[in-house]
Amino acid sequence: MTLVTGVAVTVMAVSLGSAAVFFAGSVIAGAGFGSGFQGSIRTVVPLAAAHERAGLVSLLYVVSYLGLGVPAVLAGFGVVHGGGLISTARYYGVAVIALAALALFGLLKNRPGRAAEPAAAPPPSAQRLR
Repeated sequence: MTLVTGVAVTVMAVSLGSAAVFFAGSVIAGAGFGSGFQGSIRTVVPLAAAHERAGLVSLLYVVSYLGLGVPAVLAGFGVVHGGGLISTARYYGVAVIALAALALFGLLKNRPGRAAEPAAAPPPSAQRLR
């Protein structure tokens, strides 16, 4: 919810041309993004076996990098060949808000009743084969 609020404030600031509101919205959105990223790591990492966690965390960072990099390149294309910076910022903000709201809905809908069980380590014989 913090990410949605922060991006909405940031888009409003871009529309109004207010630098102070823009920075306030950016701080709110950053706190929302940070907590969402930390929450995803805390949700997924305990499910992996100890010997798989390093690979899993590196995969999370690669996917996150692509998830931020590809839309930024597309937004740059929209600025140059589309409606300009303000229009692109509005569309980008609406897309981020929609995706964050969809993620929040999915999280609330599929909330588990209890904590997930950590993954068990493979038997010692399987570890020697690797």
